[in-house]
Amino acid sequence: MIEFVGWSFCGMYADLNRIITELKSWSKLESKGGEAVTREFLANPCSISLDLARGECAKLDLPLSQNIAHSLMVNIGRGKTYSIDALYTEFEALKTAIFLELSDLTFAYISSDKRKYFEQEKLFGEEVYDKFERARADVKDAGNCLAASLATASVFHSMRVAEHGLRRLAKKLRVKITHTGKPCPLEFADWEKIIMAIKNKITEARHIPAGPKRQQKLEAYSNAADHCEYMKDIWRNNMAHNRKAYLHAEALGVFERVRDFMMFLGKYV
Repeated sequence: MIEFVGWSFCGMYADLNRIITELKSWSKLESKGGEAVTREFLANPCSISLDLARGECAKLDLPLSQNIAHSLMVNIGRGKTYSIDALYTEFEALKTAIFLELSDLTFAYISSDKRKYFEQEKLFGEEVYDKFERARADVKDAGNCLAASLATASVFHSMRVAEHGLRRLAKKLRVKITHTGKPCPLEFADWEKIIMAIKNKITEARHIPAGPKRQQKLEAYSNAADHCEYMKDIWRNNMAHNRKAYLHAEALGVFERVRDFMMFLGKYV
């Protein structure tokens, strides 16, 4: 997504208007009409305003406006002189270009209560970010969908994150999956088979004498498997088969449940 910070853009546009207004007032004074603009004015107010404009236009991918601001900055940097009228015309052209390019865009906004989910890389914490590299994009997308009020889409991405965790847990426990009597790679096995294999593995391990630390780990893994089964039955099956659309509160509940699951796995896998 492209992040549009309203106050930053408005500040740039106001500064651009300030330069244009000042140049317009100068051009009306007969004593200054047609004279070259001072180097101090070019090097400071003009260059600063153009640099702001170039940066904001780059953020919004406004190529024409960005090029106009950049070219004018380069010319000023190379020592080119401008009359007041010429500089006024250049700034007006930049302002018009910005207006025309903006008219082709559609903007939406993120409300303040959802801002914390937007474009965040580490919504599930540092440990999950470091240990589950393949889940990073879905964690970020789940948050972006929450921020943009796309509840069902957020559930979809949350379930993809949970799936990364489930398969990592299965790999950690070295479970074996079969399909029609033949070995099946973990990445192709469905949730139900993986969860069942994890539970079977844990059941087998409990028959082997173990110390308190190992027993504690087995209980933790067992709880994780139960957690996955609950998510599968309540959310993933409904979502995968188009059984329902989700409200924001429901999607947030899924998001937080998956976050807790992944943060737990981050400590054990």
